[in-house]
Amino acid sequence: SHPKDMSDELIQTIAECEKVCEHIHLPAQSGDNEILKAMNRNYTVEHYKKLINKICKAINSTKTKTPANAEDFVYSNLMRKVDCQPIISNIAYIKKLSSKNQKDVEVGGIEPSEHWLAIQRPHQVTPTSNELYHKNLNTRNLWNLPASITTDVIVGFPGETKKQFNNTVKLFKEVKFDMAYISQYSLRPGAAAEKLKDNVTKQEKKRREQELTKILRKTALENNKKYLGQVVDVLVDDKNKREEWHGKTKTGKQLSIVNDQLSIKNLAGKFVKVKIIDVKDFGLKGEISL
Repeated sequence: SHPKDMSDELIQTIAECEKVCEHIHLPAQSGDNEILKAMNRNYTVEHYKKLINKICKAINSTKTKTPANAEDFVYSNLMRKVDCQPIISNIAYIKKLSSKNQKDVEVGGIEPSEHWLAIQRPHQVTPTSNELYHKNLNTRNLWNLPASITTDVIVGFPGETKKQFNNTVKLFKEVKFDMAYISQYSLRPGAAAEKLKDNVTKQEKKRREQELTKILRKTALENNKKYLGQVVDVLVDDKNKREEWHGKTKTGKQLSIVNDQLSIKNLAGKFVKVKIIDVKDFGLKGEISL
């Protein structure tokens, strides 16, 4: 969701709807207020952090349930790709779709299943104590299985100084994103920034992208290590190049199933319980929990 659209009512609806995945994608674009203003983003870094805090607080007492009738799940493309972006912003519509008997409907070319829905990439946030969160943004990682928080960011926006970029570095270190889509600024015809001088060199843009990616890989790995030994629910997609079944957790984590003895079974479209045995920065490995 665009931060300006993440209202208190929407946050509460996300918290109460058990069919919304535990994965919040909240584009930051920059960690510097002057750059955000130049981008016409209409929010500040402080507002962005408060939104995360509100989401965590709202979902503090909620629990997301696994579909009871996994065998009856109607397979859809909702969770096939990390970058799928169904946009469901109408709160009443979200509540309507939470009905147990609601059939699949098409939203922006994506087919949400009757069990799992999505709001700008499948997500929902596991909360932390409000008091703890104000002390330190990183306390969300004290949770056993924290929900994933992902973002978008642009480096090398016209006029972005090293000091301003370092504010984005600071944001990355504070929030500890599970994934970030980091883009080097490039001119887009018709955009407001077209009038601005692209004065950050390609080499510097690349360096900034690499610096953020290094931080991201570290925090993503730290977050994923909390999954080791845990049993999680996975929606199986299909087989990867290694002929392993793979899918996603409700936190949007890519996961490969390495049980050789199950390679001949058709698991596509099914929910299975998987014990995590290995983790990488952007993926998990596990075995079917028998």
